[in-house]
Amino acid sequence: TKVTSPATSPATLPVAPITLPDTLEGRYEVGAVLDSISFGDLGIGRNLPNAIVLKAGVSKVTRKRVLIKLVDRAALTASDEIGLGQEFEVLQGWDHPHII
Repeated sequence: TKVTSPATSPATLPVAPITLPDTLEGRYEVGAVLDSISFGDLGIGRNLPNAIVLKAGVSKVTRKRVLIKLVDRAALTASDEIGLGQEFEVLQGWDHPHII
C-alpha cells in the first residue's frame, strides 16, 4: 500500500480560487437558440424580429443548466431601456435558485 504524509495529502493541498472573465462566454457555455421573440409578439406594436433570444447554457462554475435571455439593446427605444431596467430591478429582488 502507498502511504502519504499529511503534508502531501491531496486533501491538504491549497486550491486556487476560480477566476472567470466577467463576460457571458467567460461564465457560461452558451448553447443552442431555444426561442426568439420580437417586440411585436410582446404587444409593443413594433416588429423587431429576434429582439429577444433565449438560449440554453451551462454554468462553468456550478455546471448547472441555465436559460440565457439575450436582448438586442440596439433595437430598444429609451422607453424600452427603462422597462428593461425595471425588469432587472424586479428580478434582482427575487430569491429564487433559477434566477441569477
